[in-house]
Amino acid sequence: MTYNASLPLSDPRYDITVIGLGTSNFYIIHSLALTCILISLISATAVIFVSFKTKSAKTFFKSWSKCERFVVYLAICDGLFNTAHFMDHFHMAIVKDHVHPIELCEYYGFVLFMFISAQMMLVSLIAVNAFVLMRFGKNLDLGKWDWKLHLITFGFPFVECLVVTLVGEIGPTGA
Repeated sequence: MTYNASLPLSDPRYDITVIGLGTSNFYIIHSLALTCILISLISATAVIFVSFKTKSAKTFFKSWSKCERFVVYLAICDGLFNTAHFMDHFHMAIVKDHVHPIELCEYYGFVLFMFISAQMMLVSLIAVNAFVLMRFGKNLDLGKWDWKLHLITFGFPFVECLVVTLVGEIGPTGA
């Protein structure tokens, strides 16, 4: 068998069937997903907009309470995740197949995994902060400009996604 440069090499990661493909459920699944994603994205955008409309961005780290900043951080994480997830579902709905080329699929996978992990990390850190405040009466200092929170929230998921990508385990899931 000779290699034809015009044909892409078969990637075994594409052996997973796209959920609903070839059935009447395909557009129902993706339409529902896109609708939910858009509602969440609009909600996150509204939270950010209202937050900065009612308080000055210049005083974000000085006069905004930690809870007010947490709400903005949660909305930003949700907005980033939903933007990437919307692109992924929209792409699949248009082409009625997996995302091609594999590098674009890996990019979507990396970004989705990164932002969903960041959301989970942020929610966990906020829960720990609330627990320590309520149980021990100690207000955790996050440092100037909340850099410690951002380092943990995005640093760990980035390293985790990087490792998963480097070992070749990121790609199509069929969803």
